[in-house]
This record gives sequence, C-alpha cells and structure tokens, in this order.
Amino acid sequence: MKFCFSNEVIKRASGFICLMIISICLVLASTPVLSQNEKWVVFNTTNSDLPDNHVLSLAIDSYNNKWIGTKFSGLVKFDGKDWKIFMPDSAILFPPLLKKEPEKLFTSENHAEKTFYSKTAKTLGPQFNAFYDLAIDANDTKWIGSKIGGLIRFDGIEWKVFNQANSGMPDDYAWSVALEANGAKWIGTKKGGVVKFDGKNWAVFDKNNSGLPDNDVCSIAIEKKGNIWIGTSNGLAKFDGKNWTVYHTANSGLPANAVWALAIDAKKNIWVGTQGGGMAKFDGTRWNAYNKSNSGLPENEIASLAIDDANNTIWIGTTNAGLAKFDGMRWTVFDTQNSALPQNNIKDLLIDNLGNKWIGTEMGLAIYREEGVLITRSTEDFTLSHNYPNPFNAMTEFYFDIPRRTWVNVSIYNILGQLLQTLINEEYYPGRYYEQWDGLTQHGTPAPAGLYFYRVKTDFGTRSQKMMLIR
Repeated sequence: MKFCFSNEVIKRASGFICLMIISICLVLASTPVLSQNEKWVVFNTTNSDLPDNHVLSLAIDSYNNKWIGTKFSGLVKFDGKDWKIFMPDSAILFPPLLKKEPEKLFTSENHAEKTFYSKTAKTLGPQFNAFYDLAIDANDTKWIGSKIGGLIRFDGIEWKVFNQANSGMPDDYAWSVALEANGAKWIGTKKGGVVKFDGKNWAVFDKNNSGLPDNDVCSIAIEKKGNIWIGTSNGLAKFDGKNWTVYHTANSGLPANAVWALAIDAKKNIWVGTQGGGMAKFDGTRWNAYNKSNSGLPENEIASLAIDDANNTIWIGTTNAGLAKFDGMRWTVFDTQNSALPQNNIKDLLIDNLGNKWIGTEMGLAIYREEGVLITRSTEDFTLSHNYPNPFNAMTEFYFDIPRRTWVNVSIYNILGQLLQTLINEEYYPGRYYEQWDGLTQHGTPAPAGLYFYRVKTDFGTRSQKMMLIR
C-alpha cells in the first residue's frame, strides 16, 4: 500500500529436454526475458528509457504491464521491453489554474522532463504533477492520486481530472488511492479527509462528519469483506460502512499515530507502517510492534509495505535505511551498501506473480528476486502448445500462455467428449504455465490407450489439442 510522506507462476519448469529447448527458443523469439540469474536489475534514465528517476508509485495491469507514477514525467508503462510515457496536457491536468490565469502558465521542457510553472503561484513548483499513488481497476483504467492535480483517471487514451472545481473532491492534494472489489474508489487527501467515489456519487468523510481522527489521510487498505482501513497523521481508523473504530497510541498497541503505510495479508492481519514508531501487526485482537530496538527493522520510519503471500513474508520500505524482509522470524535488510539498491529511501513496493520485487526510489526503479530476476514481455495472445512427447506412455507435458488475469480450467477428455480429469481450476495471473498429465483418470486409475484431448478454458477463450496415449 501507499505511504504518506513523498507516498503458480511457472508451475513446473522442469520437463523433457526437447520441450524445454523449443520453449526457450519461443521465449527468445516472442517474449524476451530481460534478465536471468541476476538478483538485482536497476533501471534509470541513463541505462533505459525510464524518463524520470523519481519513482513514486507502482501498479500492474491485467496484461502484466508495469505502470509507474513519477514525480516529474507523468505515467510510464513498461511491458518488459519497451517504455511508453503518458503525460497529460497541462490544460487537462490543472484546469483551475488555466481558468483563472491562462496567460500566466508556461511550460519548460528539459531532457524529457516536463515542469510546469505558474508565474503567480511559485509555490506550485515543478511537482504539481507528481503521481503519488496509483491503482488499476478491472477495466485496466488507471486511477492516480496527484499533488495538487487531484484524482486523475486515465483509460489508456483519455485523461480526466477530478478536483475541487469540478467534482466532490474536498482537496486537490491526493495522497492515496484504493479500490473496492465493486469498483468504488477511496481517495485519501492531505487536508480534506477521505472520499468514496462510486463512479457517480461522492461521499466525503472528515473529522467533522465522521469518526475519522484526522483529515490528513496517508494510506488506505481494503479487506475483501469490505472493511476500509485508513491511516492518518493522527491514528488508524476502521470503517465497516456504518461504524468507525479508531486506534491510536493511547488505546491500542499502535506504536505511533502517524500511519504512513498499510497492507493486509492472506490471514487478514493488518500491517501498519508508522512515522517514528516502526511497524505493527494487528490480528484484530493482539498487536505486535516491531522497531529498531526490538527487531531487525533498520529504521522506525516506514514508507511502504508489500505482502508476499506465496512465501509468507512482508517487505518493508523505509525512508532512509533501505528495504527489509521479514518472514515472521528472520529479518533481512538490503541497502545501498550491501546490495544494488540505488537509494535507501523507498517510495513504493510491488510484488508480481513471478516473485519479482519492484522497488520505487528517487534514483530509479529497482527489481529484486532471490532466485534471479525474471522479466518477460507482456503478451496479448492466448496460446496452447502441442504436448511432448506425443505419442506417450507415462507422462506428457504442454504449456499455455495467458495475457491477463483469468480463471483457468485445464481438463482431459476422451474421444467421446467425456471428462477424464481436471488438472487446473483456479485463477491465474498473466504468464506462461507448464502442465503435465500422467495418463491417469481423476480416480487415479490408468486410462486406456487411445486418443485424448486436453483443453484450456479461460475467461476470454478456449484452446484444445489432441494427444495419443499408448500402453
């Protein structure tokens, strides 16, 4: 989740040698892997087309593209190979200023960085288009919390700004953005409290009309069951749609009242990053506090948090002491002295479906993966390979590529169309997946020799291939 200050995968990669050779060739030809074996990869304005080293926010769309919110250069899409920059026109981004003083706005461009100045409002400085937080909905629409620009919507083509002048936004400084499963947007502002926007109606919650403890809302996290957790500069609030519960240092185990980062793990624990108090875990009853004195946490100012549910670990970004990993028992710290991390001030964290950790800093974008960074180019193709070997008598293997997050069903059928076995029936993220069939039915009995079909069904299409089992 975001901060306040500044803010499976390949199921079975082993297999038969020939199939692997073919697969590698296909990968090199169509989905290039940018890095293998190296634990760290760093992108910056010098070694890549990243237009701005100030990486403030990160998100992944359904096609596995990485979206990067920068401080000076708008929004950037990285598909695993190419970088594309999206910068809204100043008239779209900041309509109130243009409406009041159109003749006093001018643009200065330098080295692909755009800086907008107002001659009469110097306090805006070059950061009014800083994209502090970023969330992507089910339609791949990007929702951006910006400095002074308010809430910004980008559908890939058109930009729309929601601010005090044209919407129910109570403040044009948007720290944080989070999405409910039903598509409702929650926006945390610097001075106006928190706002819910359902696409049509705006509902503002502040100190005066609700149980919100402070109008400076630094972070938001949403449970699947609907509870909204809101981190403010003066305590943590839970809102269930009707009732408010507030936690602060006086009535709970919260180690500091300024809550900069929030994350929720698979066990529904709430992880809280604070300014000055370190980190806490809250299971709904008990609080566990972690700080520089009682744990391996390198600093007590926590800017960002990310949960790696696959490995039951939490990743912690600090403001001055680098990145920390905690698996419930052991701590590991990465900083500029012992790793390739370009800066110890971590702005945002993101973990993709391959286990890569994407780390936003003000000196570039870093990627870390313990087993070696894996970055494959995003694809919009749904494909299913032939199985190998074919014919087979013990085991055969095939793979499929899916371009976006989807429910996947992989099943085996006989020549009469009767279901023999279901191999997969669950949600998958974009990528390439390998699957094997051992010639057994769902009851564990050997299938007779003959012709069979394997079918991969997704939300956006179905593919099938035939295979011959011999005994």
